[in-house]
Amino acid sequence: MCSDNIFIQNEFILSLINNISLHYDYVSYRINDLNAILTHWGLFGEYVTLDALKKVQTKANTKEYFEHVTNYIYTHPEEFKIKYLDVPLEIKRRDIRLTIDTIEDFRICKNIIEILEENNLKWNYKNILSIINNNKEILDQMKISINNNKKT
Repeated sequence: MCSDNIFIQNEFILSLINNISLHYDYVSYRINDLNAILTHWGLFGEYVTLDALKKVQTKANTKEYFEHVTNYIYTHPEEFKIKYLDVPLEIKRRDIRLTIDTIEDFRICKNIIEILEENNLKWNYKNILSIINNNKEILDQMKISINNNKKT
């Protein structure tokens, strides 16, 4: 789990757990053919075995692979047994940002939390999406934040 993703969803974690087996080194989600951990969605975790991490330690040769420990795994899929799970269709979008990397991200997420709490709503992705879809200002702020935080 990434600590900058405050809206990690229990149901997605349970699906990871249900797909853990001795056959996979790494299990994650995929959104639009991209590993969900590389998106700005902020709803997902990932599963990796200790053996896979040990293998990364012996093979990785750049700082990037030690800072983001699973990068080596999904950039070298030929060396690992990887399984990707599908996400619900309504999540297959590119205009949502629920990860916190900047003060603007913090403010957006805080606003969503306040709306969830004021309306006594559960912190599930359907309620979060409903808030975003019904609040053009939040969606516009997310789009700006996505644009400002593009990786080059």
